[in-house]
Amino acid sequence: KRRENDSFYEYLLLCVNDEPEKCITVLENMINNYSEDIEDYSMNEKSVKLLIGAYNKLNEYNISTKYANKAMDIFDKMLKHSSFKYDAYKVLHESDYS
Repeated sequence: KRRENDSFYEYLLLCVNDEPEKCITVLENMINNYSEDIEDYSMNEKSVKLLIGAYNKLNEYNISTKYANKAMDIFDKMLKHSSFKYDAYKVLHESDYS
């Protein structure tokens, strides 16, 4: 199962440059259907990185305020979710020093 998840995230990371809106939609569905039973915390880190990558592409291309807002809403959910919280705060901390 973990290998399948890794391949899925690798695929999404390849798509994020050309299809950031679709990646945000996929992440939104994943977060909305997230199960506490999932103990693969590497997926949480990959989700945060994917979301930030999609958000950055939207800003870089000056596209879709709607999706940029949606990305921020997803990030807010991640900050509230115990499984994602550490990785979300880690990204915020790292961005303070970039």
